[in-house]
Amino acid sequence: MYEVFENFLAIETLHTCHPYDEQRFFLALDKIVRNNDFNSDDMAAYFREKVSVDGKTPWGYDKAIEHYQAAAWAVAGYLKCLDGRTP
Repeated sequence: MYEVFENFLAIETLHTCHPYDEQRFFLALDKIVRNNDFNSDDMAAYFREKVSVDGKTPWGYDKAIEHYQAAAWAVAGYLKCLDGRTP
């Protein structure tokens, strides 16, 4: 499911949280966030796995991944509330 982020994760400026990168993130997130199996923690783990070099997350990427993880959690929770479900 998280493969939808492949193009987003390939961007060299991912760790800067540039507005264009955020736009790409939210466009990809929109494709899967309503899936009952979506989990922002799993998404973040997927991101870390994909950007790691020699088993380590490059400098700056951890903060960016945490930022996107929190954003995904907020969007998913909001959508669940709209649907009348508990986040």
